[in-house]
Amino acid sequence: IFAVRVIDFNGGNERFYQRHYINIDRTKFDLWMAALIPGTVDAKWGCRCTGFSRTAEGYALRLADGTGTGTNSFTEQARVVVSAEGSTSALRHLVLQQRRDPRDPRDPREQHDPHDPIPKYVAIQEWYRTKNHHPYYSALFDSRITDFYAWTIPKGEYVLFGAALKPGPDAPARFVELKDKLFTIGLLSGDLHKKEGALIFRPSRLRHLLTESDDIAFIGEAGGWISPSSAE
Repeated sequence: IFAVRVIDFNGGNERFYQRHYINIDRTKFDLWMAALIPGTVDAKWGCRCTGFSRTAEGYALRLADGTGTGTNSFTEQARVVVSAEGSTSALRHLVLQQRRDPRDPRDPREQHDPHDPIPKYVAIQEWYRTKNHHPYYSALFDSRITDFYAWTIPKGEYVLFGAALKPGPDAPARFVELKDKLFTIGLLSGDLHKKEGALIFRPSRLRHLLTESDDIAFIGEAGGWISPSSAE
């Protein structure tokens, strides 16, 4: 992708900017990365971290197999731990849980800075199978819908439409309102293939970032790292 189409619905402005993005199939990319893991590495997939404790050698991680039954729980030893679990990082939650003030009833993720919690957003994204392909990525701004931003991304025979919205009962309706606008102007077309969503953080200050805690490193959204300029 070599261009970004930016549409400001508030002021009726529109511009194209030259960019150089590599548009990949994320699932295939992840599988390719996993295929590069050498045989000397013990890889366990579909697990989740349920707890950890300090040991003389590093950490003991309590892991579950991801089924939710708790029947296949086990412990792994590690000198260094890297959390790359996204904004809903269980390990980040557990680290902050240990730091929490027991007198404060709030979520420990908000206690990371008691007076300045990290804003949370819900990202909704839909895939449309379409024959009307646009060779660019779109960044969309509409203060009636969200104070963050929305986007479209071409992916082969699909076009993806998504938006980052403040959580609330009206979030789905606001998403649909913007989607209807895009169908009206021809930026979106086709039949709905699938819908997905995720919780994201929107850090705005350095204090919102959690990069490490002793020998635990937080990378990606687990540490609060998300593009700060996408909504500007």
